[in-house]
Amino acid sequence: MKAPISPGNTHLSLLVVAVLVVAVQTQTTEQCTENVTVLGEGEISTTAVGKSISHGGFSKDVYLWPEEGFMGVGLQVLADTSTGPVSLDAWFPKDGLFPFTNTAAWWELGIYVYHSNEVVKFHIQRGLTLRECHYWVNTDKLLSLEVVGYGASRWRTDIPPPGCPYRAVQAPWPQPYRNCTAPPTLAPDATP
Repeated sequence: MKAPISPGNTHLSLLVVAVLVVAVQTQTTEQCTENVTVLGEGEISTTAVGKSISHGGFSKDVYLWPEEGFMGVGLQVLADTSTGPVSLDAWFPKDGLFPFTNTAAWWELGIYVYHSNEVVKFHIQRGLTLRECHYWVNTDKLLSLEVVGYGASRWRTDIPPPGCPYRAVQAPWPQPYRNCTAPPTLAPDATP
């Protein structure tokens, strides 16, 4: 026959379990936010640089945790044209990437920019959502790609550690092309 547990031992056991749970959660939370770029509301920063892929295009996977005050993602490409280098900007607002309110997780963004004939195409993929736009410009090659975060958010360039809330890119549904627009211009005092 087992001896009954005294109330003092039960409370002590529950306290030990609670302390262990908090310690594990704190360690996981710290791991989830290590090696990140943090932007405040109204701040703009280059969060990643694309890597060159075949046929002169660029790609980059980044991981974004949007927060209250997040505005969107800008892509900046330098294209080589017959008249010299030209900067092309593409704006992907928060509402087009995250049309829902609960975004509390790391979201993988698959970013691809390439040129074909007289078109430079920009793609951002999040989950099943694919957003695209294009510029009509004759270019021999693309020279660089920068991913720019706008507003309150956390960014990382490596996959979040195990145990962190995470949503990966999945196969998208085809969506129509649209012309690219430039990111918003913020007042000089809003930039870092």
